[in-house]
Amino acid sequence: MKVNLSIQATLDVSSNQFVVALYAASAPTILLQTVVPSKPYGDPIQIEFDGLTYGVAYIVKLWESTDGTASGIVRNSGTFTALSNTIALRADLVLMAGRDTGIDIGGTKYTDPSNSLAGWYYSLENRGTGTMIAPPDANAEYSLDSYNNFTLTDGETFQAGQVFILHFFPQSAQTAPPQPALISSGVTLTANTSLDNSYKNKAIYLQGASAYFAATLPPLSTMTDYDVMYFYSAGGSHINVSIIASGSDLIQRNGTVASVVLGQNEQLKLFKANGKWQVDYCSIGVDEVGRKFASDFPNELNALLANGQTVSRTTYARLWAKISGSAQLIAQSIWGNQDGSGNYINKAFFGNGDGSTTFTLPDLTVYGFRKAVGASPGAFQQQDVMQHAHLNGMGVNSDVLFPYGGTTTDMPGASTSNVAGNGGHGSRQGQTSKSYKVDFSALTSETRPNNTGEYIYIRI
Repeated sequence: MKVNLSIQATLDVSSNQFVVALYAASAPTILLQTVVPSKPYGDPIQIEFDGLTYGVAYIVKLWESTDGTASGIVRNSGTFTALSNTIALRADLVLMAGRDTGIDIGGTKYTDPSNSLAGWYYSLENRGTGTMIAPPDANAEYSLDSYNNFTLTDGETFQAGQVFILHFFPQSAQTAPPQPALISSGVTLTANTSLDNSYKNKAIYLQGASAYFAATLPPLSTMTDYDVMYFYSAGGSHINVSIIASGSDLIQRNGTVASVVLGQNEQLKLFKANGKWQVDYCSIGVDEVGRKFASDFPNELNALLANGQTVSRTTYARLWAKISGSAQLIAQSIWGNQDGSGNYINKAFFGNGDGSTTFTLPDLTVYGFRKAVGASPGAFQQQDVMQHAHLNGMGVNSDVLFPYGGTTTDMPGASTSNVAGNGGHGSRQGQTSKSYKVDFSALTSETRPNNTGEYIYIRI
């Protein structure tokens, strides 16, 4: 991080130079950085230290040097902690009674003619006797007014040639840590675009002129920490738009990825931190890709009907990325295979299309769903009828036995006989028994439960 330093000082010897030196508080003899401001000096002198670590304590020294190195006389020094601070440093102020304005012989109060002491804290030294006791101590030897001018309170007065030295403490003005900037303006992209850092903190509207396009992010090396990129994919003709990291840069999202693909009406917000693009917000649709769902409506957004159609790998880039290399993708040559009963056994999978530019969606119009067993989603299972038993007639009319249709004829050797009541469970006196042969040729060609019709989609 950067720390700005403001220095108020004048040279004691005009041919000398100021050198501002930085040391770690944990190793105060090891010089970390030096800055030699150029003459003529401003008022105040402004310098900057870069590469400091947030929260670490540092020592800064103001040297008056004869050779431009961190040597000579230390005009002031102080300790600060790097907390996004602006530091102000001021050289000692030396006052002599009868020589300098504001400190009169026989007087007790020093009045700075420019009121420059306001806002500064200092210790006061009476040369020859040492540092004076400061207020608010009960034994204080001087007091301060609202401008930080001092007045002697021990009964003494300023004597001719008496020297007082003001040793100023560094001022530390803490600022808030940098925050992502608000959106400053907007721009619309309709085709492949490589972005630079001029796009930061802007609303980037993605409205493709074709079914697919890509926006490449600025290199991370050109961005400042917490710079933000806002993407809004809505409008235009695109189905998918890829947000791609530049070069070897990465996006931190469920691990690290090189790109994020948006569909229509989806958003992505990124910011730079810790050497990567960090995701502040991403629409949920990005994680829904490949999921099957039922709907009553024929035109769902960011979805395709699961009816076996063949589509472009580029146009539907993120669905292809989801299924390619997975167990759900099979060779196109076996996608339409049938078993001996004419059942399609592989159409619940994706086919690899022409092998280079297309792929085929599952055709779920020929299947019902059941719970997947183990790692076998999409595996075919033929229809079957559970083991059961048929009652014989027992005197019951055939329209009761077969309420949904079918005709009955006597089985070969069938006979009708009375069943005598013998007290057995369920028997009645005079009940007859007869065997039937059932003809279902008039019924439908499928076995089905009660059902309702739905559109079956795959999220793209």
